[in-house]
Amino acid sequence: MSGRVIVIDCVTLWCTNFFFEHQSEVIPSLEAIKDEFDRFTSQDATFIFVTNEIGLGGIAENKLQRLFADLQGGVNQYIASHADDVYFVVSGIPVKIK
Repeated sequence: MSGRVIVIDCVTLWCTNFFFEHQSEVIPSLEAIKDEFDRFTSQDATFIFVTNEIGLGGIAENKLQRLFADLQGGVNQYIASHADDVYFVVSGIPVKIK
C-alpha cells in the first residue's frame, strides 16, 4: 500500500521502554532500538518521527538520567542520519537542520 504516512510520537517514550527492558544499559538498548527502527522503516511509507532534545539543559547529577540522555542522543543521531529532512523546533518555530 503506497502513500502511507506513519507518525511516531514520542521517540523518547519509545526509548524509555527499551532502556528499562535492558536494565538501563545504553549499548544493548541502542542496538535493540536501531534494529527495531530498521525493521520498522523498511516498510513502503513516509515516516515522521517526533523526539525530544534532552541534552541541551546541562549534565544531570543522577547517573540514570545521564545514561538515558546518552541513549536518547544516540537514537536521535541514528534517526537523523537516515532521514531525508530534519527539523529542530523551538517555541513552535521549525529550524531546518538537514
